[in-house]
Amino acid sequence: MEPPIARIRKRGNRLWLHILLFLLTAWSALVSGAVWFAGVPPEFAQISVWKLPFTPAALVPSIPFAACMLAILFAHEMGHYLACRRYGVRATLPFFVPAPFLMFGTFGAVIRIQGPIPNRRALFDIAAAGPLAGFVVTVPVLLAGAGTGVPLPETVAGGYWSYGSSLLTYIVLSLMYETSELMMRPVFFAGWFGLFLTTLNLFPVGQLDGGHVAYSISRRLHRLLSWSTIALLGGWIVFTTWTTRTPSVYSLWFIVLLLMRNRHPRLMVEGGSLGTARNWVALALLVIFVLAFLPIPLSYIP
Repeated sequence: MEPPIARIRKRGNRLWLHILLFLLTAWSALVSGAVWFAGVPPEFAQISVWKLPFTPAALVPSIPFAACMLAILFAHEMGHYLACRRYGVRATLPFFVPAPFLMFGTFGAVIRIQGPIPNRRALFDIAAAGPLAGFVVTVPVLLAGAGTGVPLPETVAGGYWSYGSSLLTYIVLSLMYETSELMMRPVFFAGWFGLFLTTLNLFPVGQLDGGHVAYSISRRLHRLLSWSTIALLGGWIVFTTWTTRTPSVYSLWFIVLLLMRNRHPRLMVEGGSLGTARNWVALALLVIFVLAFLPIPLSYIP
């Protein structure tokens, strides 16, 4: 009879599925970028895809946007994957998740860890590698896109969605422009998405990257931060929804966090110290979260 571990590896080796999902996500991001950001030229009306006006020429302006999006997602997940390989932890290649009807064309990407994590240092390194790698790619994308801004005309009519700023985008755009009301090109929004993705994963709850980092520092800290974060985010959602009259983008994520709560699988070895270097990395992750956090990601301007 075939050993169980062989069956697990056989099921996990589905390269065709990873490639297919990557291609579908690339297509979804291209079309979403063309529709939402590049505009809809009149010649699109000849062909319809997903009931949206479309011709192949529509995808050309969206290529930089989609490429940057995929690069950020790939860097984040490969950071986790390579860290797993370093510690001999079985993990799948990234599963990209297409979302053709969402503004950014994707729900993100995930890897599936298939084996136990040996100790706190391994857990910390695996968890931290994703946000760090993703942020390293996000920053140059954001800076490249920041130079494409055009001041919003004073006579522009209402009825549009406004993207919120993080501390990092505020600093960058303030150094480059005298006004905060700007129309940005697609590459900037790919960087914006990278910041949003990073902060979602760094919430110190459950089995998110931030939750893994907190658990590797202290199980007690993990429980405390999980519940505190859920409570604070819930209050923030109520406050921002009331003040902006727009449902918070974080509402769905709040439900996800509630389902995760303080759940976390045990490690093979729970003891041990992270060491000074990892403590500094933990501080760097906190700084990244503060810089990247978007208090109000989207608001509707009537």
